Amino acid sequence: VPWVGISCRSAAGRGIDVTGLNLSGKGCSGRLDLTVLSPLPLSVLDLSLNDFYSPDLDLSRLPLSLTTLALGGNEQLAGTINTALLPSGLEVLDLGRCKFYSALNLSSLPAGLRTLNLASNFFSGHTDLFGLPLELQWMDLSDNDLEGTVSLSTLPAPLRHADLS
Repeated sequence: VPWVGISCRSAAGRGIDVTGLNLSGKGCSGRLDLTVLSPLPLSVLDLSLNDFYSPDLDLSRLPLSLTTLALGGNEQLAGTINTALLPSGLEVLDLGRCKFYSALNLSSLPAGLRTLNLASNFFSGHTDLFGLPLELQWMDLSDNDLEGTVSLSTLPAPLRHADLS
């Protein structure tokens, strides 16, 4: 019997591996510690639109297999983000409407990232849009305190949406 929001696969000789957690909008709450997920073969982690909190969420020890990380809409999640420590296979990063803060180094985002939502946080300082992932199709950095220059000729060719307001 499948569990709602949990994806699994058979693991030869080991039973079952949990490969996805999608608990978006399920009314979950409590302190969030993602480091306990590090050994799991998760590809999707969607905990968006809940009431999780953490004053210093650690995103540096996520499962290496992660392709989707969606924590947006958890308005009490905070911390800094070192983009160089995100899983290299990450394709979707949604941290919109949280309380993350720091300067952003967008040139060290995972190379295959296609969707980036960092809107409505507390990111600040000078941020260059040079060196964005070449596969990036959708980006929202709105409602932060970022500054910098934009040269349309250096943006990734697949980029179809960019909100920098």
